[in-house]
Amino acid sequence: MKDLWYRFRTTRSPVGLHVSGRRLHLVQLQGRFDRRDEHAVNAAAVIDLKTDQFDRNVVAEQLARVFDAGSFSTRKCHVSLPSNSVQVQPVRLPHMPDKDLKEALRWEASERFGHDRDSIEVDYLRTGASLPGSESKEEVILVCSTHEDLNTWLEPIFQAGLTPVGLEPSFAASARALSRGFRRDADRNTVRAIVEVEHDCSTVMILQGSRIVFCKSLSLGGGRMDAAVQEHLKIDLETAAALRRARLVVAAGSKDASNVDPTADRAAFDATRGILQELAREISLCLRYYGVTFRGTPPLGVILSGAEALEPHLDEAIAEATSLQVDHDDNIGSLKRLYGSGISPRLGFGAGHSSWSAAIGLALRGVQEESSERRDEHVSRGRAA
Repeated sequence: MKDLWYRFRTTRSPVGLHVSGRRLHLVQLQGRFDRRDEHAVNAAAVIDLKTDQFDRNVVAEQLARVFDAGSFSTRKCHVSLPSNSVQVQPVRLPHMPDKDLKEALRWEASERFGHDRDSIEVDYLRTGASLPGSESKEEVILVCSTHEDLNTWLEPIFQAGLTPVGLEPSFAASARALSRGFRRDADRNTVRAIVEVEHDCSTVMILQGSRIVFCKSLSLGGGRMDAAVQEHLKIDLETAAALRRARLVVAAGSKDASNVDPTADRAAFDATRGILQELAREISLCLRYYGVTFRGTPPLGVILSGAEALEPHLDEAIAEATSLQVDHDDNIGSLKRLYGSGISPRLGFGAGHSSWSAAIGLALRGVQEESSERRDEHVSRGRAA
């Protein structure tokens, strides 16, 4: 009976809290140990922020209000910071133990990004990729953030009464959310290119199975597009952001296009066309670098994810630059298939499932860690008995 109770017990994850430029996405999942690949959405919320200002007290009040409403069953959360608060760089270094590698990367980050060593936090992802002709070296993804940037967001989270239990870049969370069906040994040779388009930047990833083997951050995101629309139409930034947001909602499948004037829609495209083409060229260069440097199997296509992934005509620009098929994670059903048809009404369609990838990935991290802890606890109790 104890074994049956353990296997079929429903658990709820910590909250995934994804900060993306002008929005906070929060989601909590629930699932069962016997079906850990199928999680339903227990609760979700979106908090809108001003594009041109940031007030820690206001953010803390908004977060507290959401959690005081009682939809979320825990105040534990896994957090991703805005992309402009996290610097990401692929680095080639000799193979070395984890402790030595982290210290070496601290020096590397200080030199590359111009920060004092005592003012930064450094982490890394081993890609597992050795460079042909130089097997003594490997490529590591360096992740760096300053204490100032960390405190900017963690302080209002603590002030709201929440308990952060994990912190990671949004691209890693998105990769987790989109890799639930690629974790078997047989999937290791499946190569996918994922482009996470966020407000502050875009991140290009190459995944072999569920493992990130290449990652590069590009300073091209929705914020640049907002500014381009603002300048082109001679309007304020909030109005420009609202216009782009309305276009994303329509692109996500909303039947109501009345909020987007055709003339304004065309003007917004004219304003952002150059940025879309530049982003597409940079993505093409990343794919070329991966193919030449690692001589790996080329990806069959490009998957777009992130809060700004549904920018109209972006998929067309990338397809033209890369000569690859481009899909949105909505279209291939990455999230719908894994988390059930109820995900759309529970989350609110908004700008599509793409905008929820990182938040869901953060919540999944909590599911994995809590499941592991409870399995260990169950085993320990069984041995004691």
